[in-house]
Amino acid sequence: MSSQQNLEEEIQEMTSQAKVNHIEHNLVKFIQILRKLGIRISLAESIETLQSLQLIDIINKEEFKVTLRSLLVKNHHEKEIFDQAFDSFFIPQEIKEKKQTQHQEKIEEQEAAKQEASEELKFEKDSVREDVETEEVELELTEKQKEIYSKLDPETKEKIKNYIENSFPGHLRHSSHTKPALERLIGGSLSYWQRRLKEDDDNQAKPPIQHEVTGDLEMDRVIEDVISNLENNSDNLAAKDFKSIPKEDLPQVTMLIKDLSYKLATKISRRFRQNKKTGKIDLRKTIRNNIKYGGNLFELKYKEKKIQKPKFLLICDASDSMARYATFILQFIYGISSVVKDIESFIFSEDLERITDYFTGTESFEVTMNQIITNSQQWGSATDLNTSLKTFKENYMELVTPETNLIIMSDTKTIKLYDAASTLKEIKDKTKDLIWLNTLPKSEWEDLKSVQVFKEMSTMTECYTVKHLQEFAKMKFF
Repeated sequence: MSSQQNLEEEIQEMTSQAKVNHIEHNLVKFIQILRKLGIRISLAESIETLQSLQLIDIINKEEFKVTLRSLLVKNHHEKEIFDQAFDSFFIPQEIKEKKQTQHQEKIEEQEAAKQEASEELKFEKDSVREDVETEEVELELTEKQKEIYSKLDPETKEKIKNYIENSFPGHLRHSSHTKPALERLIGGSLSYWQRRLKEDDDNQAKPPIQHEVTGDLEMDRVIEDVISNLENNSDNLAAKDFKSIPKEDLPQVTMLIKDLSYKLATKISRRFRQNKKTGKIDLRKTIRNNIKYGGNLFELKYKEKKIQKPKFLLICDASDSMARYATFILQFIYGISSVVKDIESFIFSEDLERITDYFTGTESFEVTMNQIITNSQQWGSATDLNTSLKTFKENYMELVTPETNLIIMSDTKTIKLYDAASTLKEIKDKTKDLIWLNTLPKSEWEDLKSVQVFKEMSTMTECYTVKHLQEFAKMKFF
C-alpha cells in the first residue's frame, strides 16, 4: 500500500471521527433541549443513546431519528415534542444560522418593547431644582411587569395611563411616598391584566407544555420553535370537526378535551367553595352562638346563599354518523363529573339505552367506552329520536327534576320529527333548561326543518370541535 493511500485513509478516518464527535456534541445538546421541554431522560438513557451512534448510519437522517425516538420517547405526547424538536434542531447549518439570526432579532424586539414600556410609564413630578419646573421619574418595574405591559393592546395601555392620571391628577407633587405608591398602583393593574392574559391562554384548550429557557441562543430558539409549533397544531386540532380528525391525531384531541375538562372542573370547584366571611350577618345565629361568651359578640355568623351544583342529564345520538361525536361529548361531560351533581347519561339510535352505571366503576374512560360500545345494542344503528324519547318518558321521568339541565347531542335529523318534538316538549317542561348540542355547522341550520323545530324549544349551539365545547362551557357555567 502506497504512502498516498495511507494518508488518504488517515484523513478519511479523522474526518469520520470528527463527524462522530460533532454528532455526539449535538446529541448531548439535543437531549438537554428535550429535558428542558419536560421529557424525563435518565443518565443511563443518555449514555445508551450515545452508544447507539456506533451501530447506525448517522448520515441516514431518518434512521438516526427513529433510533433516537425509540430510546428517548415514552408516550405519544413526548413523541410530538421529540419530532418537533428534532426537525428544528437537526437542520443544515445555513438554515440554522438564519433561524438563530431571526430569533436574536425577536429577542431584541422584545427588549426594545420592554424599554418602550419603561419610557411610557415614566411620570412627571414637581422638581426641587429652581431652574426646571418638573422632572421625569422612572418607575422601578420588574422585567415581568414590563413584558406584560408590552403585550397589551394600545387601548388597554391607554386605560392604564388614564387610571394613573385619575389616581394622581395633574403634575404629581414632590413626595417621598409618591413613587412607591405609583409603583404599587401600576403593579396591581399589571397583575390584573396578567391574569386576564392567562385566562385567554387557558381558553384556547392547549395542552400544558412545561419548559425552561437555557440562556443558550440555539437551544432557546429550538425550545421556542417547539412550543410555538405545538400550540399552533393544537389550535388547528381544536378547530377541527371531530368527524374529520385523522386516527393518528385522536390521542392529542383526547388530551385537549381532558385538559379543558380539568380546567373547567377547577373553575367550577372554586365557585362552589363557600367563603365563611361573606354574606350578611345572621343576627339570630350570632346571638345564639355567643351566649357562651356572656353575650359578647366574639364570633359572627353569616347568612350564605346556598349554591346549587348543576345537575345534568345527557342524551347522546350514537347512530352511525354520530358515534364519534358521542364519544367526545361523553368524555367532556365526565371530565367535570367530580364537581357537578348527579350526571345521568343515555345513548340512542333506534331506541334508548341508559349507560350511567358504566361510569360508576374505577376503570379509565377509554376502557369504559370500549365496554359500552361492545355491549350496546344501539351504538352505530339508525336514528329514531321519537321512539327513544318515548322510552325515556315511560321509564326514566323520575330522574328529571326542576334542577335538571337536559342536554341532547344530535344533528336533529330523525324520522317522525313532529312526534319527537311533541314528546320532547313534555320532557323539557319538567326540566330547568334544555340545551341542544348540534353537530352540524350553523351555516346548514337554515335549510333543515328539524333544526328549526327543535331550536324553538331549546338553547341550540354548534358543537363539533373542541373550541365549541369551550364555548358551551362558558355559556353554561360562566
